[in-house]
Amino acid sequence: MLLKDLQKLGFSKNVSSVYLTLFELGESGAGNIIRRTGLHRNLVYTALDQLEEKKLVTKSQIRGVARY
Repeated sequence: MLLKDLQKLGFSKNVSSVYLTLFELGESGAGNIIRRTGLHRNLVYTALDQLEEKKLVTKSQIRGVARY
C-alpha cells in the first residue's frame, strides 16, 4: 500500500522499496538494506543517493562505514 503511494508521488519502485525498508530498520548499513530488499547492491546505492539528494535520508560515517 505505502509502496504504491510513494510511487504515485513520483518515487521509483526501487527508491520506494529502499525508503520503506530503511524506515523499518532504522539506522542501518547498506548491506542490511540489500539483504532485506533483495535488490542488487548497485540499485540500492543509487536509490540511497537519490534519497540523500532529496534530503529524506542522511548518511554518516562510523569507523569508515556508511550508515543511513
